[in-house]
Amino acid sequence: ASSSGGGIYYVSAAEVEGSFRQIRGQEFLGHDVALRLVTPRTLEVERITGPGAKADAAETRLGAVTADREVFVRLKRSGRLEKKKKVPLQAQIEYRDAQGRRHLRVSSINVDTIKDVKAYAKGYDTDIPTVMAMQEAGEEYFRNRTASSLDRLRAMKNNLATVASSAPIGKAQDTATKNLAFVEREI
Repeated sequence: ASSSGGGIYYVSAAEVEGSFRQIRGQEFLGHDVALRLVTPRTLEVERITGPGAKADAAETRLGAVTADREVFVRLKRSGRLEKKKKVPLQAQIEYRDAQGRRHLRVSSINVDTIKDVKAYAKGYDTDIPTVMAMQEAGEEYFRNRTASSLDRLRAMKNNLATVASSAPIGKAQDTATKNLAFVEREI
């Protein structure tokens, strides 16, 4: 530092964090955030995706989280689902607050199962799977896996084209058409 005319400053982690918070203009809701998903034995987490999420399992570390942070979860069946109207899922979020105290929040929901495939197809919203595919493609791209990134986008394009051309008139067709144009521009 002295040979280049610079200086050395010692700062605490809290001071650095405060500076970055001011630059970003956002408040962190929690630090050292860990997300754990609990599912029935017949469902398993295939992938958790989103900024900072790196998991092909039911648990991931997210780091610091702001209010606009989104994380998406892809589930897959690992067995036959019982004939229930609802499937229980639980999210356990462990984090550290601004004062350094550890917290655990648990949120449980029961997700409705769908029996009427035609009603489901008509109301299907392609926004969430499109955003998830875009995030996954971005992750691949930043890992210098350009071919894999493009393959993921092309697969999403093909899925959206199928939904846009075959879904009954309604939300599914509308969102698929909109998202298809978006993915085509990205490719």
